[in-house]
Amino acid sequence: MPGPSNRKQKSKRSTAEPVLGDSNCTPIPSEDNLEKSPTEGISDTAARKFNDSAAAGSWEQTGEWLSSLCKLPDLATKKGLKKVFGDFDVYYRRLEALYAGFVGYSQLQAGIIGIYAKMCRDHLLMRNLYQRAFLRRVINLLQESAFQQVALHAINVMARHGIVSVQLAISKSIMDLVQILEDNPSIAITELVISIISRTLKVLLCEGEELAPGKWKPAYPETLQVVDITKVVKVITEASRNPSASASLVIRILDLLLLFAGTNYDSCAFQRNPDAAKLLVAALSNRDWGRRFGTLLCLLNLHIPLVSARSRGPRKIPPPSQWPSVAVPEHVLYAIATYGQDRSEICITIKCFEELCAAFSQTLQDGDFYSLGQVVSKNILLTKTTTIGAAFEKVASEEPDATRAMMTSQSPYQSTLDILPVCSKALRAKQQSPRDLDSADIIDITYLLLRCNHKGAANMAALAIQRNPHHAYWYYVLAIAGGEVKGLKAMKQGMKCSDISPFIKFELLKLAVQRAGTLGLETLRKGAKIGGSDWYEAMAYFRCALEDAKTYIAEAPPDGVNMRPVLGWYIILMVTMTDLSPDLRELEDALDLIEVTESLAETYNWPTESGTELQISLLRETVVKYYQESIEQFSGVIEKGTFEISPGYSRNISEKSVDRLANWLNQSSLDSDDNAIAYEEVERDVGDNFETRIFSLDEEQLNLYTCASCGNVSASARKCGRCMNVRYCDSHCQRMNWGYHKQHCRLN
Repeated sequence: MPGPSNRKQKSKRSTAEPVLGDSNCTPIPSEDNLEKSPTEGISDTAARKFNDSAAAGSWEQTGEWLSSLCKLPDLATKKGLKKVFGDFDVYYRRLEALYAGFVGYSQLQAGIIGIYAKMCRDHLLMRNLYQRAFLRRVINLLQESAFQQVALHAINVMARHGIVSVQLAISKSIMDLVQILEDNPSIAITELVISIISRTLKVLLCEGEELAPGKWKPAYPETLQVVDITKVVKVITEASRNPSASASLVIRILDLLLLFAGTNYDSCAFQRNPDAAKLLVAALSNRDWGRRFGTLLCLLNLHIPLVSARSRGPRKIPPPSQWPSVAVPEHVLYAIATYGQDRSEICITIKCFEELCAAFSQTLQDGDFYSLGQVVSKNILLTKTTTIGAAFEKVASEEPDATRAMMTSQSPYQSTLDILPVCSKALRAKQQSPRDLDSADIIDITYLLLRCNHKGAANMAALAIQRNPHHAYWYYVLAIAGGEVKGLKAMKQGMKCSDISPFIKFELLKLAVQRAGTLGLETLRKGAKIGGSDWYEAMAYFRCALEDAKTYIAEAPPDGVNMRPVLGWYIILMVTMTDLSPDLRELEDALDLIEVTESLAETYNWPTESGTELQISLLRETVVKYYQESIEQFSGVIEKGTFEISPGYSRNISEKSVDRLANWLNQSSLDSDDNAIAYEEVERDVGDNFETRIFSLDEEQLNLYTCASCGNVSASARKCGRCMNVRYCDSHCQRMNWGYHKQHCRLN
């Protein structure tokens, strides 16, 4: 960066240099007289000419004339900026004297402000100007139309190159800038204002502490309180509709909306501005996959405050004994009949409940715990364990004395669930077939789960796998009791087992959808770099969740209590990972199922989702509600903000900024000077496109994180040592898949 010089360089300009382009002007005063008054000897004709020239847009000519009056070096070079820094006080006095001498020539005074703005590209010079209240001056000039645009340019440069204190000072005037944008929505003003707002709000919102996902504690709450986020969101959303908006403007608007949604400082801002929510929903169809999933995360954060409002307390589900008398809506009955009534979850649950009640009653009469154990183990694989408890409670309430007498004779009696260890003990003692040992293990493991002893249940399931690795229930237990990653692997292995009931299969599928989707979100939230290994691992998790969701929806009963959360994941992932039509016709069947599950939830008083599942459900409602409108209104905006620049890219005339003031202020021809302090090239600012690339998903790269046998997602999956084309979790998965893979495996 430029800095002080040990040598004071003399100006090489002639003291008799003529005024540019005006034969009627007197010569520029000598350097000695210049310190007295740089405007001495300048005719009104010359001042009026250059003032009118600037008003007509010839800022380069006016700026060159003003610079020559003050003997300024070329501010477009690092050498020139270094020289100004070395003799800053001298040049500052000249410019201030010139500014004071041109009272009544507003465009010339604006040109001097522009010269200061060019100096601000160097942070050392900007610091000197900031200490001399330059920022306060340009903010005051915002209310004067003649100075407004050049003042905005100066503020924008200071916002970009300034330290935090400068950006905080600018942020206090954000609402004044928003008002300027509302009063004058021209494209030049719009680009400048939104650029300033974007740079300053990033400091206000990003500096701070994340207390919890979606809950952010800003570092400067006092400064942020003066910002009306709702109004800012409204104004920038309207600005995105401007047909003259550049790609850089659209990107800044999208980034600002994502910033508001991601930090969730004012979640109500999007509720008050539905068009802003629609713009973010439209961004889920962005051709750039990096932006798609960045938008997904921010939209989920936006729904976090709504979770507590939608969460309900514990709900009492009617026991299965009352289900036959419940009035079920016609469209639900039609969906169940189409699927197959005997295979529906409601029908199976009622049958299991009746069978368990009958078996328990019979045991009260004959004391045959072996037969009861067989019935219990069979029904554990067919329905939820709550059905078993409900059946035992019903019989116990009808025959309390017989139940207490029987249970007391077998073991210390606390609840009807204490009958489970008695049943497993009877199965192990009699053991008429190898299946009895499996049944006993199933009952014991279920009892441990009901007593919240997940570690003991997982250890017992691991031992059962060694004895019988083909039973899916053991993997189901590991999926529940294991960690996030190990649990997902257990789910995938369980679904490949030959001994699996429909209920366990659908439970494993539901768990796999939720676990893989959650792992994908967590991986992205940790800051996975787009295109990096962590990012592809997240994409592999999402693909895994989507494939399992498709299988679940195609095969599971429509009246299942798990259908609603799975549908939420399915719809969100389909919108994000595939290209759908605006009317979502590809999701027509899924949307019909949503209506069925919503009706069933009200009919049977099902509990609502919680946590991430409820966020997904709320986001699904938002996406379905706004998707068609968002695509119709904002697809052009999203496409404008999605572009790719080739190495030899050159902007054509129609893309170039028509703002001559911006062209003059952005002039930069950095020379090479071995003695000069290194100076980074000034980034092209307002009116220029950002350089970016559209990131698409590489399927081959994605497959590197997926096991070819069980479909589990793992960053440490190992290649087949023979063909090097497929990957496996471990040697067990490789052996399980060899029967299929050997037909395709070839030496590399």
